[in-house]
Amino acid sequence: MPESIDPIGDDLDRVDALWQRGVRIVQVTYNLRNLYGDGCLERRDGGLSRFGGELVERLNRSRIVVDVSHSSDQTGYDAIEASDRPIAITHAAARAISGHPRAKPDALLRRVGETGGFVGVVAVPAIISRDGRGATIDLMIDHLLHVMNVAGAAAVGVGTDWGKPYYQVMRWEYATVAEAVQRGGFDWVGWLPEHHFDPNEQCEGLETWDRWPHLTARMLERGMDERSVIGLIGGNFLRFWRDTTA
Repeated sequence: MPESIDPIGDDLDRVDALWQRGVRIVQVTYNLRNLYGDGCLERRDGGLSRFGGELVERLNRSRIVVDVSHSSDQTGYDAIEASDRPIAITHAAARAISGHPRAKPDALLRRVGETGGFVGVVAVPAIISRDGRGATIDLMIDHLLHVMNVAGAAAVGVGTDWGKPYYQVMRWEYATVAEAVQRGGFDWVGWLPEHHFDPNEQCEGLETWDRWPHLTARMLERGMDERSVIGLIGGNFLRFWRDTTA
């Protein structure tokens, strides 16, 4: 899944080229503004651009899913209105819990659920924790439960965006996260120190891929019914995918 559809530039015919190469879901923006709309870390939220609206219509015709995980709130609302098919937030969290700009407000989560969309919850410490520290498997489940209550049980699933074992043998500094076109150039990733993004942080209980079954076990231990858990670990996404790409 492309993190942004920037490669098509201003040529909407390239959407068809993406489809022919197997692409079935794209993000409208990454963290910052592009031709199609605003990202979640922009200074002002102008939403989807006019050209972005045309892009959404073209994606609909190609049955490529519109994803607004990194987009601004208004871009998310505008994409829902512009799309005649359900959209996705494949990897985000509940802003009501963490306050992070990459997490989504309840009103947007609710609209995604009401329109048949899908919301995936991340295991990224910076996005699920208030200060980017001390994230745990239970905190991730708190986000899942919150989104279920807001968007509806059938609209939610796991969208980890995290769990990289190589972080255990590497040390990172904030400066290494910045990605610029050239030395001294602008940081198009967009993270600022106050966003608490530290690749060294891990979600306790989900540090490596072999520990993912702990999430299922812990949800059951917390009293969640088996049907809901099956939906969260993949059933809901499979339903969404069949409905939107068929």
